[in-house]
Amino acid sequence: MPQAWVTIQQAAQALGVSTSTIRRRIARSMLDVRVETDGRKKVRIPADEPTTPDSPEEAIEQLFDPEHAQTFAPGDLLADTAPSDAPEAHRYQRLAGAAVVLAQRQTDEAHDKVRLLNEQNQRLRKLFFTSSAIFASILTLSLLMLWSSSSAAGAAEQQALTLRQKLSDTQIQLNTLTGNLTPNDFNTPPSHHSLSQIPTTP
Repeated sequence: MPQAWVTIQQAAQALGVSTSTIRRRIARSMLDVRVETDGRKKVRIPADEPTTPDSPEEAIEQLFDPEHAQTFAPGDLLADTAPSDAPEAHRYQRLAGAAVVLAQRQTDEAHDKVRLLNEQNQRLRKLFFTSSAIFASILTLSLLMLWSSSSAAGAAEQQALTLRQKLSDTQIQLNTLTGNLTPNDFNTPPSHHSLSQIPTTP
């Protein structure tokens, strides 16, 4: 196909694609475009420009494009026409094939998403059970430490009570000893007689 400057509609017809596809290719700098003095855009079609849609999505778009539906209907595929006499039939067959590929790809993507969601759900379940076990272990350890601390505090308090009781008994004995002494006992040297008068505790 020789290079030529044509309108967007002419380029779409020459390449067998929709005008939206031509505009997308222009936006992607895949086609050269110039603006004429009358404001119309002209597109230059290279000799090696592909005549098929760029993606399955574009194939679906072209399959239901009103511009192409006016020149050819999918029902014409059933007509008794030789393949060489029906170029539009070939184009619609390619578009239908692209639609099948797109549908299969979307189905595969959906299956992959479901599989990933199931795997994520399994990981979350494992994480939940692991976290629950760790929490239960920490709670049990905390209760044991609290019980041990309470037991230790109780034992220490009991020892303190016992010590206070012993100190109180000792104080009573000292008071008993000092209460039987007189001031003269502190001014005179001790003797065997005076010491014998100090009562002894049993």
